[in-house]
Amino acid sequence: MKKKLTACLLIFVLVLTSIAPISVDAATLTWPILEFGDTGANVTALQYLLNYYGYGLTVNGTFNSSTDDAVREFQSQEYLTVDGIVETDMWIVLTAVPAQRMSSYNSDLTKAIQYLLNNKFGFELPAVNGIFDLNTKMAVMMVQAKLNLPQNGMVDANTWNNLISASAQDVYAYYTEGEYVRLDLELSYYQNITPANLKVWIDRLDSAYLSYEELVGATPQNGTKINIVDSSGTYGWAWVYPNTSTIYWQEDYIASTFGQINNTGDWSFGILHEMGHLFDLQNKWNFNAEFFAVFKSYYVIEQLSAAVIPDSYTSVLYVGDELKAFFETDADSSYDNAFANGVFSWGGAEHLFIMIKDAIGWEPFAQTFRYFSDLPSPPATNLGKFNLFMTKLRDFSHANVLGKISPEDLALFEEELGGTIAYTNRLFLGDADGDGDVTAADASAILRHVVSIAPITDPELLVNADVNLDGAVNSADSSAILRYLVNLDTLPPGQ
Repeated sequence: MKKKLTACLLIFVLVLTSIAPISVDAATLTWPILEFGDTGANVTALQYLLNYYGYGLTVNGTFNSSTDDAVREFQSQEYLTVDGIVETDMWIVLTAVPAQRMSSYNSDLTKAIQYLLNNKFGFELPAVNGIFDLNTKMAVMMVQAKLNLPQNGMVDANTWNNLISASAQDVYAYYTEGEYVRLDLELSYYQNITPANLKVWIDRLDSAYLSYEELVGATPQNGTKINIVDSSGTYGWAWVYPNTSTIYWQEDYIASTFGQINNTGDWSFGILHEMGHLFDLQNKWNFNAEFFAVFKSYYVIEQLSAAVIPDSYTSVLYVGDELKAFFETDADSSYDNAFANGVFSWGGAEHLFIMIKDAIGWEPFAQTFRYFSDLPSPPATNLGKFNLFMTKLRDFSHANVLGKISPEDLALFEEELGGTIAYTNRLFLGDADGDGDVTAADASAILRHVVSIAPITDPELLVNADVNLDGAVNSADSSAILRYLVNLDTLPPGQ
């Protein structure tokens, strides 16, 4: 599918920045051969070029008799073979013109450039008007980037060669590609972003990929590169399918999003969100897929100090952990707009999980994701997955994570998930008194057990009290808890 999208007028100041080559070194392409009877974009460009030399042709894209006469006269004047056939020698002479750039106002040369950009490479510049404006320069730089030419926005002899000789397929053959993420989009979508900023964005997506891997411990499809493609589908802003490595980006949103990325430094929350879905490996932990896509995105945004505009209803740019305010107060589905009014929302749930993260850190979440990845048969229900997820967070953090959510908020979770929220067991290493936390009271309970003042008789609590995992409950277990509480040591990860 190749179609054109109307480009938004660019109003920002372009800063020229060189970016790394995308492919192999550019080489001079074979010039096309044109003769009487031919039609197409290259014939139109030929007619504009001949008019630059004063021939006054009617530009219609048809190699007609008047074009043939002009070609033969040009060949004669330039001491070329006079045969009416436009080949390499004639093209080289024709394009030996001053390099066209911003502030160039030769209408025939610039019209040839603009026509080729629109009709060969899928751009839709606002007008083929002969004025080498910012839109024209941006489109030239995009073609240069795709064909591995210096991205300077100037149409010199080498760029003329590529504009005339390359096809749209040649341009599309070089994806805008990072190490882990590839864009496979039509060229017309890139008109609102400079090549340099596009490259910066791809690098950022690469870093996001590594951050997701750091959190969940694996990659989609065993490391297959994520491919972002345009689609005319109507499933939303963007979407993915389970157990794949492709993001489908609805075509109506692409160009405007690139403008936002270019002008604000936005990383694109929407694309990060869809990447988060791809890292929901086999959906083993998903008690709600959208919740986890967002929560994992928050990890990436916080860790990388990424800047995002989280939805289309705001223009606020949140950087890093500033995003927590969006889920607490700012979003329509924020905690303050939902839970605080007795209404469940997954946006408010994001806030509650961020609060838990702030209390226990990210490592217990990373360990829990890995636990689920290794689990051969995760719970079948969303309620079961939620309860097991919270249980493993408790085990890996040695903290009562459910206790960090108010009873009123837990009741809303229970209503949403359709059952009782509870740990799946009481086997919580270090929790010798069964209150859901590891505190000095647990060290005291172990000592009271050791001296037979208050023996621990509950089998699960006896397992919890064996902190050293040596098969016995003794004073060393009490000492291990105290060392943990004053940050001198860590506890084993639990049962």
